[in-house]
Amino acid sequence: MTLAYIISAYKLPELLVRLVARLHRPDTFFFIHVDARSPDAVYHAMTRPLAGYPTVRFLPRHACYWGDFGHVQALLEGLEAALEVGPFDYAVLLTGHDYPLATNDRIAATLQGGEGRAFMRYFPLPSTHWSDGGLDRIEHKQFRIGRRMFRFPGQPFGSGVVGGAWAAATRRLRLTRTFPATLRRCGGSSYWCMPPDFAAYVLRFLAENPGVEMSPALE
Repeated sequence: MTLAYIISAYKLPELLVRLVARLHRPDTFFFIHVDARSPDAVYHAMTRPLAGYPTVRFLPRHACYWGDFGHVQALLEGLEAALEVGPFDYAVLLTGHDYPLATNDRIAATLQGGEGRAFMRYFPLPSTHWSDGGLDRIEHKQFRIGRRMFRFPGQPFGSGVVGGAWAAATRRLRLTRTFPATLRRCGGSSYWCMPPDFAAYVLRFLAENPGVEMSPALE
């Protein structure tokens, strides 16, 4: 069972090093993205202890804000790197804060039992799992100024008078985004395990449908 772990990290370098050491096997690969906003000292505290692992690769860094596309970009780059390195049975997305509760043998046996199926949690939208059914996440326009994300319609200034006025005004403007009619609207967890044919399909689909990734309608 050859595994490719894609890890998104930004702090706690000692935990990341421990995570890799715990999951390391000769047939296991690691593709690690470190948030470009993390201090250089943190980055070096991650890269130096792992320099002796031939199966560890650090990906090019870019900024990852909470809830922003930077995280998706990191996992896509991880999938590309994993497919370039060679055949694997499963790609597994993790964060630098994760740590296994099962042995490597048990993890491998569980995924072996998956028989090439992907493991991911998702549900159709709208859903009671999220406030407003979750449709605001894909229908409301969003943009970032510095570290702050603004949403139309939305209430980025809290629940006070200014926030209420902003929300009322932006709702009247009806600035909503268009979702591609050919795609199903779903939500779920950002973390998954997928076999290489799934990974290749994801990358191929984005290459053949660049508007899904690049269109302002889905920023």
